[in-house]
Amino acid sequence: MEEKEYFMPGDVVTIKQPLPNKPTMVVYKKKTLAIKDDSYQNKSEFFQGIICRWFTDTGELQESVFSTKDLIKIKNK
Repeated sequence: MEEKEYFMPGDVVTIKQPLPNKPTMVVYKKKTLAIKDDSYQNKSEFFQGIICRWFTDTGELQESVFSTKDLIKIKNK
């Protein structure tokens, strides 16, 4: 059974897939979607992904939403 990995704001992560020039990113926050029913009494929140931020080689700040399945934590030693 695969062990679940949880991400907290401030964690340093990268993309699991072997891509050229994959960024080292910082977890900013989780993204959820809130849906209310017709009577506006009940509100359900659905997890959409993890918002990560990183800087490009030119120093430009980037931000994107990633699935937790696509991210791995970078172990600091």
